[in-house]
Amino acid sequence: MMSVLALGGIVSDIIGTSLTAALDVTSTNFSNLWLLILICDLWTLLPLLFLSLVPSQESLLERTASYQQEDSSDSPPTAANDAQVQQ
Repeated sequence: MMSVLALGGIVSDIIGTSLTAALDVTSTNFSNLWLLILICDLWTLLPLLFLSLVPSQESLLERTASYQQEDSSDSPPTAANDAQVQQ
């Protein structure tokens, strides 16, 4: 989990630096600072568009139950089954 957060920080720094350079915001030129702030604020809201892709708790429970049913229907290997395979 920490590596994902670290990667997110690195990508965020790269995008922020590139955007700052593209908008020509420097220590003496703040003319496009408002646009940079607006873009950065809107960029933080972007994950909300993908919130509908997160499965609901009910679908996760159904999926877990179906996996458990599949596992219980599979017969575990036994010594008798192994002997039949070897013959």
